[in-house]
Amino acid sequence: MTWVALRTRSVGGKILREPMPFYLVTQTSLIEANDERDAARKGIDQIRSAVQVNVAVKSDETTVTHIVVTTMIDEPRPVPPVAPEAVDA
Repeated sequence: MTWVALRTRSVGGKILREPMPFYLVTQTSLIEANDERDAARKGIDQIRSAVQVNVAVKSDETTVTHIVVTTMIDEPRPVPPVAPEAVDA
């Protein structure tokens, strides 16, 4: 079964219901970390500091498109230092 979100709009006094396009966008990284929270933070830091990010966009059950998205900055942002509690002793 496929679920489709519908949006409602009025055209010429008639109410139309039409499919609303939804896409599953994923970015995958293999990250070395101490735990899940540290891995998530490192992953987000990498995305924020990147010049470009590779993503997979799934539009239906079988169609996946791989896209490189360029960020809007001229040079990479610095990655913040690791919090002392996240560093192995």
